[in-house]
Amino acid sequence: LPYQFHGLETIALVFFAITLFFYLFFLFLSVIRFLLWPQVFWLLLLHSTQSDFLGCVSMSLSTIIDFCVAHFIKEREGSFRYFVWALWWLNASFTTILCFGLTFLKTTRHAQYLNSITGIWLLPMVALIVVASAGGVVSETLPIHYAKMTIILSYMMLGAGWSLTFFTLTLYYACLLYTSPSPRD
Repeated sequence: LPYQFHGLETIALVFFAITLFFYLFFLFLSVIRFLLWPQVFWLLLLHSTQSDFLGCVSMSLSTIIDFCVAHFIKEREGSFRYFVWALWWLNASFTTILCFGLTFLKTTRHAQYLNSITGIWLLPMVALIVVASAGGVVSETLPIHYAKMTIILSYMMLGAGWSLTFFTLTLYYACLLYTSPSPRD
């Protein structure tokens, strides 16, 4: 970067610590909430728009993974890179299940109309694309045979994410053309 100074690394670490704290804190609160009231989880999944925001959980974990690769893994050595890789695998599996699961729920359980389509529908699909890009970042630190596997899976996730995104954007543009714009909430 052209504007480097000595405190830049410290500022980045402070914001990373704040991000990590809030991520873990709200994830902990959500898990406790779903354990205390299990019916709330099913209500969340069956809600037509609130369920889409689950994609934000994996997107924020992807930014944490990217920061860990950029600032804590200096070379292709050490065991922390395998921890970050395992974290990426967890994130990739959660996001894939989320994306295809919510797409299945949207088509089978949610009552959808052309005028109810919003940009929020893109969140699970974009989460798949973001996790695929994080896989490309993580693969740079891995041995070649693990990196190839991660890159191939990332390309598969990228293709699935882009396909579903273009399909959803087609529906969204049809909504904008044939109906009035959706009301502001």
